[in-house]
Amino acid sequence: MNAKGKILIIDDNEDVLFALNLLLDPYVEKIKVTTQPTRIEHFMTTFQPDVILLDMNFRRDAISGQEGFDCLEQILKLDPQAIVLFMTAYADTDKAVRAIKAGAIDFIPKPWEKRKTTCYAFIGYQTS
Repeated sequence: MNAKGKILIIDDNEDVLFALNLLLDPYVEKIKVTTQPTRIEHFMTTFQPDVILLDMNFRRDAISGQEGFDCLEQILKLDPQAIVLFMTAYADTDKAVRAIKAGAIDFIPKPWEKRKTTCYAFIGYQTS
């Protein structure tokens, strides 16, 4: 895979951001990371990512995924064609189906498989 494309990673866990940045850096042109979903509009307008990796839960002990769905709605209002991959440690079939119906292109359970996550990102920016 050639390095190209821009990825935005939004996750409340700094270790996850560091690990994904390290994993994906050889395969993409630019990566931006943030722990703050409140910065979505800023990154969507200034960085214009090809792919967005979005955590589903940001508050401590949150497992419903609603925060992620709210962020997805905001992202799709800013860019209806946005390529969003959801990530969560609390994966279940209902959330995965809801994520796809809401506009995400896929659903990555944590912990993720390196090869699969790299492929998801690559396919995502091939789609964009």
